[in-house]
Amino acid sequence: MPLWGNTDTTGNSVISAPAQLHQAPNTSNRDALYGNTTANGYGTSETVGMYGVSVAEMAASGDTSVGSITISAAGTGYTARPTVTVAVPDAVNGVRATATLVGKVVTVALNGPGTGGSAIPGDTLTTAGGTGTQATINVTATEIRTVAIAVAGSGYTNGDVITATVGTGTKATYTVTTGAADTIPASLALTTRGSYTANPGLSAAVTTAAPPGGTGLTVDHTTRVKTVAIKTAGAWTVLPTLTGNSPTGGGATGVTLNLTIGAGAATMGLNGSGYATVPDLTFGGAGGSATAGVAVLSASQGSGINHAGWQLRTQGQGGRAGRVRWETLVAMSSISGDATDDTVLPE
Repeated sequence: MPLWGNTDTTGNSVISAPAQLHQAPNTSNRDALYGNTTANGYGTSETVGMYGVSVAEMAASGDTSVGSITISAAGTGYTARPTVTVAVPDAVNGVRATATLVGKVVTVALNGPGTGGSAIPGDTLTTAGGTGTQATINVTATEIRTVAIAVAGSGYTNGDVITATVGTGTKATYTVTTGAADTIPASLALTTRGSYTANPGLSAAVTTAAPPGGTGLTVDHTTRVKTVAIKTAGAWTVLPTLTGNSPTGGGATGVTLNLTIGAGAATMGLNGSGYATVPDLTFGGAGGSATAGVAVLSASQGSGINHAGWQLRTQGQGGRAGRVRWETLVAMSSISGDATDDTVLPE
């Protein structure tokens, strides 16, 4: 009876190989070892199998893993940390890759414009709460929160509409109520709050009358936030308060924001092994939708096979998952045939 052959079949595999695993070197144990993918059959926390490896299989059988995951669409609506699940590898004894995601801000809207202080276009607000890296939010425009007479001037008519002449953007307007003399403003009421990309003066800002008539009126302003935009998106493992988030920073106080969350960057946990094709990704997480991404395979690991011929393959399990060791039993210049092992030894 030959000890081995050069054709990739059970009967041609190495009859003495089971002895290396403390098994009797007979045909029954040889046949059980040939192409074995059942874990723990020959030792704890490992899978051992015997394979006939051709030159083509040797060249192509690196344990391809998932090197990274690229998020192509963040999606929206998450109320808890988004998740990603990588499909199982092609190899039956491969190791499934794992990854984690963070949440990031995909849209921000003003919830409350602020109740104190004065906002300035270009102020940076920093979100609060949750666990991770906070987002930063730009104040893109302000509006008048309060107006008070600094210098009353004279010559105004009750009901005149006053327009500020300073600041960049759409100017605020005020309606005059005159005093007993009927030409001096006793009070001003905000008619429109304006929209400023550069604030008007906050102290003794100059105004003009429309229609003309009065002169000399100046006012003191305070401003509040009108519009905001994302500066940096943040990265949370535990999400912050999403409705009415109270940021820090900026000149105004009492500002609140509404945040919507999408999926941020992916961090690989296990790169896995045995991926002959790019695996599908499944995204999850409470409330989330429309997230998309793609796995990027890495073939940086070599197969570890030193020679074509009969090989003993040991695949670690548990804490040694993903570790593969090849041992040459019989080196051959060629081996013919192709057993049903293409998930382990793709060509």
